[in-house]
Amino acid sequence: MIVNFTLDDYYEVHDLDNELVYRGTYLDIRSTGVAASVFGLSEAEVISLRQRTVTDVINKELLRINEHNNFTKSIGVGYEFFIPEVSSSFSNAISEPGILSVIQGLGSGAEKINVFNMAVASITISINVEGYDNAGRLVYYEETDPNKVGTYIETFDSKKEAAKAGYHPVID
Repeated sequence: MIVNFTLDDYYEVHDLDNELVYRGTYLDIRSTGVAASVFGLSEAEVISLRQRTVTDVINKELLRINEHNNFTKSIGVGYEFFIPEVSSSFSNAISEPGILSVIQGLGSGAEKINVFNMAVASITISINVEGYDNAGRLVYYEETDPNKVGTYIETFDSKKEAAKAGYHPVID
């Protein structure tokens, strides 16, 4: 079997013996039973394996740069490029959207900028809530609620913010 995966939790398992392809999350593929030999690991072990694999691939690609450095030295071109070390802490970032960047030798006056940076962000879905005055009582509704009653006052980023400002949920 061959397992392909993305940086999120999507997998493709190619069952070469039966010429089948299974696509989906860890639990989707595990539930087929066919891929049990591949996913005989716990979900945490599969996630860890995926993260180690991605980290290893990035390290191997960075080492290819070093091979290029050696080649250029052999033909008489000299420059310095320092390969950043991708540590195991990088694997914590693999499940989240992020940016990996290497900037080296960028001129800044008399100095050169050499930076390796990785940025990770968690993306959350938020639903705004709107605060209303309903007959003297401050209440909040989800922004998409079609049954709002009262006079609109303000919008909040979360129910928690609305509650802190003295608004209450509508109880039917």
